[in-house]
Amino acid sequence: MYTDTEVCNMALAMIGEGHMIESIDEHSVTAEACKRFFNLCLDSCNGTYNWSFARRDEVIDSSFLLSDVVALPYRNAYRLPEDVFKIIRIGEISDTSESETLGRRSTVLFNFRNYDNKRILVADIEAPFAIQYQCRITDVSVCDPLFIEALSYLLAHKLCGCIIRDANAANLGTYMYNMFRTTVGKAAALDAQQGNRGVAEKAYSGFLRARR
Repeated sequence: MYTDTEVCNMALAMIGEGHMIESIDEHSVTAEACKRFFNLCLDSCNGTYNWSFARRDEVIDSSFLLSDVVALPYRNAYRLPEDVFKIIRIGEISDTSESETLGRRSTVLFNFRNYDNKRILVADIEAPFAIQYQCRITDVSVCDPLFIEALSYLLAHKLCGCIIRDANAANLGTYMYNMFRTTVGKAAALDAQQGNRGVAEKAYSGFLRARR
């Protein structure tokens, strides 16, 4: 389990900053620099991939409908759950992976609009329906270790420009960003391995499964 402060201290250590912080909310130059960039880096990391630890499902029923909103060319507008970061999939509540594989699902077209300074969903589909979405991460303790490492590198990249005051700042910042790209790629590849068929299922070919 990791905390915001631990991530900040990892980033500070990466750039050779000897002063560690007690809290991201403390009144110090390093803590204030970390706090300035932390949420931006967290959102940027979250946006690189559909992470399994940030994935949620929600039923959008009639209580989400915004009946007084016009959003051409779509027929319906819906408010979104407060923690939606990015929508991955929209479909009927009864949709399954098998029905998708067999081609029984129809494509649901959707888009977004700004309503009352909030993002809303617009689509032709009628409520109730289901959405699968990536939530905004507010607690890094749910994140995988490689994601945390990637986040630390990205934060270190941002901190180089405001903490390091010598000619090496630019080169170190570039190195940290390249390490972020490498590490976030590894984290995404590892995360992509989750949720597949079980080992026992993979051990048999389709022919042998049919004979069983």
